[in-house]
Amino acid sequence: MAAILDRTTATAAPAAESILVTADDRLAEAVLPLAAAAGHPIRRIDHAPDAAATWQRAPIVLVGPDLGAACIELGFPAREHLVFCTTVAWLGNDPADESILWPMAFQLQATSVIALPAADTWLSDLFTRTARDTEPAPV
Repeated sequence: MAAILDRTTATAAPAAESILVTADDRLAEAVLPLAAAAGHPIRRIDHAPDAAATWQRAPIVLVGPDLGAACIELGFPAREHLVFCTTVAWLGNDPADESILWPMAFQLQATSVIALPAADTWLSDLFTRTARDTEPAPV
């Protein structure tokens, strides 16, 4: 009786998804194309409690100011690549005045605070570097 060689191939696990925690459509419209262009998988979460399952394992967590307080109330822990992210439009009449963001970012223990589109290049670079780190190695 001849032996049968199993030629099934192992498939690499998909790259871990980052999360964008916001119900703000403008913020999502600013962030999601940057992630796509960098080849970085990302999922939008519209309700803060839904972020609990992936908060610690996502490569990057971006939190919008609309759900920042809810994330703080839920007691999500500090972590690397926790980005408090907004748009210049959300900041209102004075886009240079980011002072309203800092108290919430501090309580959230964010590692970075950014406003798009001014920080598009920075965020694109973060997505690109992280996507490279999470891609499976060639066999």
